[in-house]
Amino acid sequence: MAQSMPFARPGRATLLLTVLISLVSSASLAHAQDRAALPSPLLPGRLAAPAMLTDPLTIYTVPLVAKPSYMSPMVDPTFGSQVMRIGNDPGLSTAPVTGTWGTDTRHVYSKQQPWSADGALLVIENRGGGSPSPLFLDGTSYQPKLAPCSGANLYDYRWHPTRAHPHELINVNAAGTQLAWYDVTTCTQTRAWTLPITVDYGIGSGEGNPSADGRFVALGTTTDLFVVDM
Repeated sequence: MAQSMPFARPGRATLLLTVLISLVSSASLAHAQDRAALPSPLLPGRLAAPAMLTDPLTIYTVPLVAKPSYMSPMVDPTFGSQVMRIGNDPGLSTAPVTGTWGTDTRHVYSKQQPWSADGALLVIENRGGGSPSPLFLDGTSYQPKLAPCSGANLYDYRWHPTRAHPHELINVNAAGTQLAWYDVTTCTQTRAWTLPITVDYGIGSGEGNPSADGRFVALGTTTDLFVVDM
């Protein structure tokens, strides 16, 4: 908006954009309110996916379904997608890994890819009374496979994004003083750097990722930023 209106007075472009957003939002809301909630596009007992949906304002009722059993695939009754619960009930064993399932067992964070580069491992957190956390699952069977290695000091970590280092996590320790690569299958620290300054909450202050080739990572504080060539 600012590029198309270089002559605009301060605040004018923002006001115009706000008005446009309000108009679009109001129209969309009115359109949605005029529509009755639709039942599932699937016929009873049908498991195939429905035809392609082209109307983004279509509303479907939320079906009442029972909590799926652990490791038992089910079909979503609305869209026909296969769903499987890979976290067991709290308090039960995480065998063959020693530990118990917690009440907060899920994908760690939206910025952290759960899958290793080769798809062999899936990392989740297992908190709320559970242990170990994180917990590494088999990428095919989803059965618990590995606990964190003793001394790994995992804090803010990301999978290395390439198949050249498929089982290595790029990690910044809790103290914010060390960057390291750690192979979770061999319990080996493969690379490590002492950081020039103490960084805030790991990789990109918790919101970053390494470059797509796994070579660079940006770290910093609220006032300083630096890039590590790994």
